[in-house]
Amino acid sequence: MRSYLLLLTLLLTLSACNRTSLNGLLLGGSVEDQQFFTQVPFEFKGKEIIIRAKVNGVEGRFMVDTGAPNVISKSFREKLGLEALLKRKVGDSQLRENKEEFTRLDVVEVGDLKFRDIGAVIIDLQRSKEIACYQLDGLIGANLMRKAYWQFDYQQQQITITDQYERLNLPKDAITIPFKPKTQGTPHLELSLANQKVKTLKLDTGSSGYMGINRRHTKKAEQKYKLQKAVGYSSSGIYGAGKDTTVLFLADSLWIGGQPFTKAPIRCNRSRSNTLGNRFFEAYQMTLDWVNNKMFLVPNPTFEASPRTSHGIYIRYGEQQPIIGTVVIGSEAMQKGVEAEDLVLEINGIDTRQMAHRDYCDTMFERRFFPEEGKLRLKIQKQKTAQVLELELEQFMLFEE
Repeated sequence: MRSYLLLLTLLLTLSACNRTSLNGLLLGGSVEDQQFFTQVPFEFKGKEIIIRAKVNGVEGRFMVDTGAPNVISKSFREKLGLEALLKRKVGDSQLRENKEEFTRLDVVEVGDLKFRDIGAVIIDLQRSKEIACYQLDGLIGANLMRKAYWQFDYQQQQITITDQYERLNLPKDAITIPFKPKTQGTPHLELSLANQKVKTLKLDTGSSGYMGINRRHTKKAEQKYKLQKAVGYSSSGIYGAGKDTTVLFLADSLWIGGQPFTKAPIRCNRSRSNTLGNRFFEAYQMTLDWVNNKMFLVPNPTFEASPRTSHGIYIRYGEQQPIIGTVVIGSEAMQKGVEAEDLVLEINGIDTRQMAHRDYCDTMFERRFFPEEGKLRLKIQKQKTAQVLELELEQFMLFEE
């Protein structure tokens, strides 16, 4: 789902009330082995890390997400017959909250490793149409991951998990960034952007974006940089997509944990948390050390970022067919009358009027909606008037380099 107009963030926050028993559940657990070293391949789909793992002996499909605790889908919970131990309020990135059940997993197998007595939250992962595309059985979360060193090689699409730091072979000149883990284990970094400090930048491998910041932290930056704005459903969390106005800009420089970075694409809206996601990490080999609370980055010399281009729209799935999810304000698409929630009848010769959700997901993952370059041919039906429009949209650069 290559698009700078969609941010998928599976980050979860837990209620501060009555957390004693919840903390015990999330802080508990152990690794069965000692002196361990295992490597696990992953699929990097839609800028998300997907692996195969087993829970209580049953194999499933899991997203690796440092921004959340372990999660088990409701359908996988039924398959496993898991008992609920307690119920607490959970919030997602779109400011939605719900009371969810928590359970304890006897054993989680990742590669050759067995993690025992691991706490997890039970959530319906079909509520978000964007997240449902990944067909997940759950999330491997920070409360499990913090029990070992984790190294992510985005180029080789491989995760190394060990309790032996020296076997990671980190170079002496690796970029070193300190972090502070919260209760569930999610690392928090310190960001400085346009001389404004943000102490709650969450290291979030469940985010498909580069960097997402709540707009209350970007007032100075928005005065400094040229802005692009988009309106509609530009981000999605566990409980679904949120409608908002999103501001995008390219920061010429910023600091993360005291380390400088340049040409960083930033997106700002009213989301619950500030996140650093996989579009940032994919340019590195990234290692997480929960013993010393440090992240290590080794640049990938062959990495080339995808072009920061757009046709001014993003397509999402509505109730029964694809719809316009987001429109860039002032773009050719908006000038020609395209609005969020308009029905998509046809795009680049693909008839979408009877398109099922699964077919939509496959088409998005295979990048068949949006051409790598050139014009986008689009037929839509206005949501308000039922008028049908046929138009062509030119591709443009979202940010001026």
